[in-house]
Formats: sequence, structure tokens, C-alpha cells
Amino acid sequence: MKNLLFLITIILGLPLYGQQNPGTVDIDITTLPNDETFSPKHVLAIWVEDGSGSFVKTLKLRGDKRKGYLYTWNEVTSGNTTDAITGATLSDHQTHSVSWNCTDVEGAVVSDGTYSVMVEYTSAHKQGPLTGIEFTKAGDEVTVSPPDEAYFTNMQLVYTPEDVIGINPQQVTVDIRIYPVPAGDHLNIILDLPTSNTISIDLYSVDMKLVNRLYKGSVEAGKRVINSPINRHVAVPGTYLLLIRGENLFVSRQISIE
Repeated sequence: MKNLLFLITIILGLPLYGQQNPGTVDIDITTLPNDETFSPKHVLAIWVEDGSGSFVKTLKLRGDKRKGYLYTWNEVTSGNTTDAITGATLSDHQTHSVSWNCTDVEGAVVSDGTYSVMVEYTSAHKQGPLTGIEFTKAGDEVTVSPPDEAYFTNMQLVYTPEDVIGINPQQVTVDIRIYPVPAGDHLNIILDLPTSNTISIDLYSVDMKLVNRLYKGSVEAGKRVINSPINRHVAVPGTYLLLIRGENLFVSRQISIE
């Protein structure tokens, strides 16, 4: 019944509440020196917090031996750098351009809500400048351009939600086969497309929360096999709904993971 309600919702274009909209957040920020002990050399961290200030994911860390002086980052993240861009101490200030795919450290798309991208740097053995750019993740595109600060300038954040492609009256017919059943660490999806298409393959829980993005990209016409690893940190044994979406394409299958 829940699966049927979800499909009816997509067909009618009704809103889905409590969603975990996939999307991309692009951040640009320029740091300025603060004339401390080792300036312009500095260590830097960029990370994401949710509306309650809890850690979500580190996006960038520049600093090896002296990263311990990024006091706020260390306190919030416990030094977690899963999937982050990392490197040595910076020799000068610059513009940083980073992206966040709206997933947490386990690879699961986070729920819609308020988030902040935090930036901290230090050129001394003490707390350095800190700032944050707050935005609301939902179904609409968001652009935030905060005013310049003493040590941070040219700040901009753009959140672009992924379009959910519903059922089209001219929907193409596609043959699909999935194995193994039940699935384990990987899922093999055989598609036979009449034309080339750009598709996404997502794993949803039975209460319609996005659990794991298995694939997104172009698939050529004809029979193709997509081998997708399953993130077992978020996809525990149970029943799930597999959604395959593309241009004029929507396919759903119920699958089990052991």
C-alpha cells in the first residue's frame, strides 16, 4: 500500500513530506590573512553541520601536523575526514571551491532541513577565524551570498536539488532483470533500453526514505549490465524499493537485501 501511494504521489505531482531530496551544494569562499604567528601559512577545514549543530560531513581539510589547532572542527567532527579533500598546510590564502552531494559519512542522503557549511582556519596555536553559511535543503534551488567578513569574502552557496522525473504518458518500455535475489553487497541490474538515456538508480526504504544512490549516469541503448555496490552501513537486511528513473522512464521493483 505504501509503495502504491508513493507511485500515485509521483503521478499526480503531490508533495512527499519528510523527503531526503538528492542534490548538490556548491560553495565558494575566499580566506584573508589575520596576521597571526605563522601567517599567511594556515590550516583550514570546511565541514557541514545540521540545524542542531551536529556533524554531518567534512568536505575539505588542509593541514597535517597542525590540524589539531582547528579547535572547533576537531570538537564537532572528532577528526572525521570520510570522503573529504585533504592536503598539507596552506602556504597562502586563496579561494576554496568545494561541493557536497548532500550525503553523510555513511553515504546516505540527509533529510531535508536546515544545514550550515562551516569554515575555520588558524595561523597560530589557538582558535582562528570561523564562519558559517546557512541554507535550507528542500525541493527548491537556493542561492546564499553572505556579506563579506573580516577574514572571509566572496562567499556564495548554491543548492541544486535533483529533479525527480515522474511517469510520462509517452513512457518507454524497458526490460529489466535484477540479481542476485536477495541481494548482498552488490546488485546487478540488466537493462535493455531502446534509446540511450541518463538514469538514476536509487534504493528506498519501505517508508519511502532514500537509503542509497546506487548509480547515476548515461546508459547506451541496448542490453547493459550495471553492477552497483550497496552501502551496507545504511542498507541493513530487509525489504526495499528500487527506483530507476530517466527521461520518459520510471521503473520500480521491490527487492530484498540479506
